[in-house]
Amino acid sequence: MKLKKPDLKHQASNSSIMGPMNMKSNLAQELSENNQANFLSGDVMVLKSLNLLSINELITLQEFVGKYWTTDHRIGRVAESAIRTATTTELMMKRRLSPIELSLAEVS
Repeated sequence: MKLKKPDLKHQASNSSIMGPMNMKSNLAQELSENNQANFLSGDVMVLKSLNLLSINELITLQEFVGKYWTTDHRIGRVAESAIRTATTTELMMKRRLSPIELSLAEVS
């Protein structure tokens, strides 16, 4: 069985005909009527303040309901103002870093 090579010339000509008006937007750019949040479902977050509930675990966002995100964590739901995106180092360590650890991670 012989496989066909893709016709790149034909593909390129079709994409130029469609132009930018027919391009689909990125998922991150799409906001549904019910989701006016700054994050997306599935984003991995940490609490901004360690004083807040003393939770060092990573939190995965599930659904934005009103002003709050439901999470996979035992805290249940959390306000956007109380969370931030987990850093690459936090993802590798699988926990929230202390402010000192964060500053060391940024330097190295």
